[in-house]
Amino acid sequence: MRSLALLLPAIACVSLVGCGEDSPSIAGLQAEVRRHPDSVEAVLALADAYADNQAHHDAYIQYSRARELEPASFEATLGVARASYDLRDYTRALSAVEEALALRPDAPEALNLHGKLLLATEKPERAAEQFERVLATDPDNREALTFLPLAYLRDERLEEAERAARQAVRRLPDDVEARVGLATVLVRRDKTLGAEEHLGRAVELDPDNPAPKLRLAELLVHEERRLQDALKLAEEAESLDPAEGRAAAVAAMALRKLGRDAEATLRLHDAAVAYPRNIQLWLMLASLYREMGDEEAAARAASMALRFAPRRRRAGAGEVTPDPADELPATEQAEAGPADSGSEPAQDEAAGGEGEGETAVEAGPPE
Repeated sequence: MRSLALLLPAIACVSLVGCGEDSPSIAGLQAEVRRHPDSVEAVLALADAYADNQAHHDAYIQYSRARELEPASFEATLGVARASYDLRDYTRALSAVEEALALRPDAPEALNLHGKLLLATEKPERAAEQFERVLATDPDNREALTFLPLAYLRDERLEEAERAARQAVRRLPDDVEARVGLATVLVRRDKTLGAEEHLGRAVELDPDNPAPKLRLAELLVHEERRLQDALKLAEEAESLDPAEGRAAAVAAMALRKLGRDAEATLRLHDAAVAYPRNIQLWLMLASLYREMGDEEAAARAASMALRFAPRRRRAGAGEVTPDPADELPATEQAEAGPADSGSEPAQDEAAGGEGEGETAVEAGPPE
């Protein structure tokens, strides 16, 4: 089931809901903008508040408004780039961040964002150059430290990736992303014991963070060691964040290797019904049925994977493009961050298939 691929995390979802819309600070800032509609400072303050509350669309609107009021504003231009990045409109984000860099060529926040966008658009060599520029003047810059190893990794410069990842851990010994990033590089270099050590330390540093627990569980399952521990870690990660069924999939793999096939099948089936657009779950379920000799059930699960396979659309100018592999750090998964991926299936709202309720009925319970 290529379980090791799951160690390389994919970017999690970006919320478009303004969770702080009713907070007094937002309301007060809105009132200030109404009183002073031509104040760039007031509009930027409101945009920043929206961004802090992950209301990315509202933030984009306000940053654009500030930019109209003052076209040479670095803060407004960078804000447009950040909001576009959070909305995964990488074409617009790249254009805006390049304009921000024209205003301030050495601004570390703009260089880092440019690097992240170059990663998202599969230009890792250029991305590495941007993070290197930041570190040349600010060796302790957390964002550059944690993203540079990923850029090297995506560019297949594995030795440089390991050196950069170890440097990040030296400078940020208590940083979860730095530990997970180093573990990711070590896995790619077949140094799994070292990876296990750093993932274990990441779990200790932040017990409420599901990502290190899930990645450690994935590694242990792949190595077929400490399977009970792997199962426990996957279940704890699932309770913190189901991750679109990914945590359940790792728990199922652990159960399978523990010889508890019926439990593994039920766990995978329930996860696939709960997250039907995660076609990897259906494919894993089909594979498990096939290994158990149930070709009819395997065919049913495979047909569900086909039904929900993403319908790819060509990206046009200005269109939001899918992130090729959000191989980014752990706690930044809501907005992107390091630890290589490429395993999670694309979740396409235009994917085929009938309603999810009908899917659950047609899939049927495991036999």
